[in-house]
Amino acid sequence: GLRLAVQAEGDRGPWVELNLSDGLQLDGERLEQAVEQLRGLLGEGEVSINAKCIHYDTGQRFLDHIADLRVEYRRDEVEP
Repeated sequence: GLRLAVQAEGDRGPWVELNLSDGLQLDGERLEQAVEQLRGLLGEGEVSINAKCIHYDTGQRFLDHIADLRVEYRRDEVEP
């Protein structure tokens, strides 16, 4: 499953959320479109994305994403 949420102006501001079933997969472009649609309802806001799993075209794309986020990952959390 995938959950997208946009929270406007702090914890007490308005928010909007979209939950998708496990069988529905979005590529990067469709995910960005969905986020923009949710943002359009609020104008601005902080986006959070919770996903059961994320697929990358290549291992290098995964490593680039991890480097951009400046997070660490555990080897047992990644499947080739």
